[in-house]
Order: sequence, then C-alpha cells, then structure tokens
Amino acid sequence: LDPGVAGNARMPPPPPPPPRGDDGRDHRKRSREDGDYLDRDRDRDRHRDRDRSDRHRDRDRGRDGDRDRLNDRSAPPPPPPPPAALLDEPELYAIYRGTVSNVMEFGCFVKLQGFRADKEGLVHVSAIAPGQVRSASEVVKRNDEVWVKVLSLSGKRMSLSMRDVDQKTGADLSPHLSAGMKKRAEEEKAGA
Repeated sequence: LDPGVAGNARMPPPPPPPPRGDDGRDHRKRSREDGDYLDRDRDRDRHRDRDRSDRHRDRDRGRDGDRDRLNDRSAPPPPPPPPAALLDEPELYAIYRGTVSNVMEFGCFVKLQGFRADKEGLVHVSAIAPGQVRSASEVVKRNDEVWVKVLSLSGKRMSLSMRDVDQKTGADLSPHLSAGMKKRAEEEKAGA
C-alpha cells in the first residue's frame, strides 16, 4: 500500500511553506531589530479598517454629534404609544383627522381616522378651502391627510368641511358657528 493513501481516497498534500525573503526569514514579519514590527500591507489594512469604521460612526451621528438613537443598538426601543380608544360614531361639529379616499369634480371623500368601523363623508368643493375652488383636485389629492369638521349627519351620510379647520394645527376656525349650531340642534331635539 501507498503510505499517502488511506482506504481508496488520497490525502491532500500539506500546504506550501510561507514565502521567504532573500535573508531566509518569513517576509510577512520583520524583527524588532529592523525597526519594522509589521509589514506595510498589514499596517495599511489596519488603517483602512479604522477609516471605514470612522465613516460609519460619523454617518450614524446627527448634526450635534450624538449617536442616533435609532442606530444605537444598546438603547432599548421606545415603548409603543398606548392604544387610543376607538370611537363608535362621529359627533356633530367635532374635528377629526382623515385621509382623502377619492377626489371628484364636486368635492372629495374623506375617511375619518380613529373609528371602529369605516366612517367616510363628503367635503363639498365649496367647503374645501376659503375662496373659490373650481375643482377639488386643485387643492387635494388621494391619500392626503386632512383635518375635517363634521357639519351634518343624516343616516350614513356625513357632510364635512375642511374650510372651517386650520389644516396645519387642526384648530377650529369658526368655533362661534359651531356653538350656535350645536345649541340650535339641541333645542330642536328637546322640542321634537
């Protein structure tokens, strides 16, 4: 039998010896007497790796130099916000956040957020913005987030207004009208 053969498979040859310089020493390392502790390639690789990590660290920092909380793996993620109580029915003259679901020539349909079931109402073109608006598509587009005020409820139909609500803050721009209309509606309920 051949000494290099184990069973029917031949053993791989041993790895070649490391390359040697002219003086017979391993060329990858230099002795301390020569003044070089490591060869140039290893030194260069170490500096390149350090430069890369600095770049990643700088990219993760904000303008003020602090680590970005989202990229910092040591900080636990912030707790989720508590679930808001979902409403059953919209209130008359109340203001809600909504999403434009469809834009038509005569107005836009807005789906109200924060309700158990889908609640959708119409914002007529005359109630989209102050001044004259010829087409709803001039002001809003599908999936826009808007603030709306409930003007009337009759059965499943709901009339909404964007004109009476500040679209940046959600503040009521005509609270005096809401108070008077609410009082009149309560009187009509009491009298009926």
